[in-house]
Amino acid sequence: MDTNLKLKKLKTQKENINNKRGGESGPLLVSGQTIFAKAVNKRQAKDKPRFQKAVVTGQIDRNVVPIKLKDRINVER
Repeated sequence: MDTNLKLKKLKTQKENINNKRGGESGPLLVSGQTIFAKAVNKRQAKDKPRFQKAVVTGQIDRNVVPIKLKDRINVER
């Protein structure tokens, strides 16, 4: 009985700490919003930008954001 109470207390303390620090929240992005995505090119030239402009194309599911890069097909990241 005593260990059960301790486990419950530890669990509630952990939940309170997570809530205080912000918890586990997903990205706050809306469909159609413009974002900057990191380029995937392995042979990237110095004159190309490291981050490329992209548009969010759909709903976010389990931290996967469907985006469309400029002049490219749909890419999920």
